[in-house]
Amino acid sequence: MMNMKKNIILFAFLFVGVLTGYCQQSAYLFVYFTGNRMSEEAVRMAVSLDGYNYKALNGNQPVLDSRVISSTGGVRDPHILRCEDGKTFYMVVTDMVSGNGWSSNRAMILLKSKDLVHWTSNIVNIQKKYPNQEDLKRVWAPQTIYDREAGKYMVYWSMQHGNGPDIIYYAYANKDFTDIEGEPKPLFLPENKKSCIDGDIIYKDGLYHLFYKTEGNGNGIKKATTSSLTSGQWTESDDYKPVSYTHLRAHETRHDLVCRLLLEKKKKKINNISEPTRQEARSGSRKKSRRRKLTINSSE
Repeated sequence: MMNMKKNIILFAFLFVGVLTGYCQQSAYLFVYFTGNRMSEEAVRMAVSLDGYNYKALNGNQPVLDSRVISSTGGVRDPHILRCEDGKTFYMVVTDMVSGNGWSSNRAMILLKSKDLVHWTSNIVNIQKKYPNQEDLKRVWAPQTIYDREAGKYMVYWSMQHGNGPDIIYYAYANKDFTDIEGEPKPLFLPENKKSCIDGDIIYKDGLYHLFYKTEGNGNGIKKATTSSLTSGQWTESDDYKPVSYTHLRAHETRHDLVCRLLLEKKKKKINNISEPTRQEARSGSRKKSRRRKLTINSSE
């Protein structure tokens, strides 16, 4: 317990220093879960100075209690985002225990923190919140991005209804990041109308780049781009990207946090984190991993 507190306190001081401009350190923060056992379906954190070699915090044990923040007792697919103010962090996770079945969950969780240690959490159960959701089968892999046109934070995730395909939906978060507003709307479905899951959107040079995984229709990562998130006008790439799974690398410009997708085979090992944390675990070998570099320039 003492080591756990020490790790978390040191971690907090590191990022408080970054946020307040008292140091020019930067680090990649890696949030992840490790597998399909209930004890593994929890948020863990690791840090790195180069985006490849990671040190697991808290002895590679959960930093949040899934039983406290979820309705199912387990969470998966954590994604973290630094807000536009540079001081607030949003995290979203799938509310799910895979042992209950891959089509057993109906909810996601929205979390908020100012220091990466203390978090508030709110469960958003899509089936309970909205009408006509009786045939909803699953709510998977939520993520958050700032929509510059709307001036709001968009939460997007994949959902499947009945025997239909998995479609990436979206809704905007409320100002307190405790719930989503309005009914979910389709954000993306490939022209072939086949399932798409695990979407990750990156804004760079005026374009939104959506990387997604096909589900039950080929293996690999595909990409689509648009200049307006909610326009419905996506330009799809025909080929699969030559990777087993997505690996996210982030860097920061002087004004924006910009994330790049490294389209490469897994060559680097993550220090002190077991092999399953580098893979997605949803179908036995799938593992959701998201990395973001957190940097603040103390002077222009």
